[in-house]
Amino acid sequence: MWRLCVSLLHNTVRVSSRCSSSLTLLRVRAPHLMEPLPLPAPPQLGRQDIGVTGEPETSSAQREPKEDGKPKGVQENKKSKRRRKRISSNETVGNLLTELPFANADISDVLEITRAAKKTVKKKRKRHKLESDDNDKSKQQKRPNYFVSLPITNSKIQDDIQTIQDSVLQKDNRLSKAMIPKGSYHITLFVMHLASEEDVTLAVNALLESKKPVEEILRGVTLILTFCGISDFKREVVFAETTSGDAVTALKQITETMGKIFEENGIAVIGSKDFVPHLTLMKLSRAPKLRKQGIKKIDTSLYKDFQSHHFGEEFFQQLDLCSMLKKRQTNGYYHIEASIFFGHKNGREPDDAELVSLSKRLVENAVLKAVQQYIEETQQTKAKQIDGISLEPGIIHEKIENNIK
Repeated sequence: MWRLCVSLLHNTVRVSSRCSSSLTLLRVRAPHLMEPLPLPAPPQLGRQDIGVTGEPETSSAQREPKEDGKPKGVQENKKSKRRRKRISSNETVGNLLTELPFANADISDVLEITRAAKKTVKKKRKRHKLESDDNDKSKQQKRPNYFVSLPITNSKIQDDIQTIQDSVLQKDNRLSKAMIPKGSYHITLFVMHLASEEDVTLAVNALLESKKPVEEILRGVTLILTFCGISDFKREVVFAETTSGDAVTALKQITETMGKIFEENGIAVIGSKDFVPHLTLMKLSRAPKLRKQGIKKIDTSLYKDFQSHHFGEEFFQQLDLCSMLKKRQTNGYYHIEASIFFGHKNGREPDDAELVSLSKRLVENAVLKAVQQYIEETQQTKAKQIDGISLEPGIIHEKIENNIK
């Protein structure tokens, strides 16, 4: 009995020493990966641990043969310890991930949402581009191409403008294309867009209707416009100023009245309500390429010597409906669709060329209306056609019978 107790105590001490040495080695090699493990409690032997012979049963590690001088049980303990290390490190990483705000987010769902959002943005951009293109096209289609003009016929005013332009070009020749060409000097009352010849006809009729209301405003008095000094609009348009007075007030009233008459005839006009009379000398919009050359404004120092220049006077004698796009006249002035004249007794009478032009325009309008009416009537009573030949209904049967024979 004494011998049995000594044997059991000896085995217990040997197993405890081996476990403690293994744990110490683990702490030295990877102290940051795992917490120190508690030492296993010494085995408690009971009756089930004692064999039939009275000797204590040895563990599987003791019964198994040794490999490389160490029992196989020790090697298995090392493997289990390595496995515990991996599990511990995985749990540590998992704990860190759970603290992040997107730990439970599905990355595939996020990516799908992102792709859908990008597609939506692309569609919106494409739709916005199409809408902007349509707006640009509509703006181009409705860009003004006609205007009502008060021509400048005073030769002194024309010569003075030419002198100022030449002086500016000597200082900066790049502005040559921004100059208003000689012969086309005028005052614009308002502008409009005429899309067809029918619209042109309506505008001509509106201009002719305006003659009587304008004469009522004038009351038999001839307007005299005086030009003195040079000013600008945002340094992009340089013009000769008109002196304030009754003539300017009357001209503004005439412009507003004519604008209403044009609108009543179905022609939309621009600039009749906020009309500012000015005689343009140069403007950058005539030469868009100047912006690429760095010229975005016209330097006022180029014409400072003429800031208070007195150009002269112009009699209000006629108003013209002019085209911006049609070929200009030989004298440089715009193509005139129609004109109305005022103060012939005190002013000049229209020459033969102007009378011929006006008569021609009236004849063209009458012919145009007749042709349109004829086309409408023809479409309503159009006969059936066979082989490209127009036949009355009674003749169709006869034509068919002849073909059969």
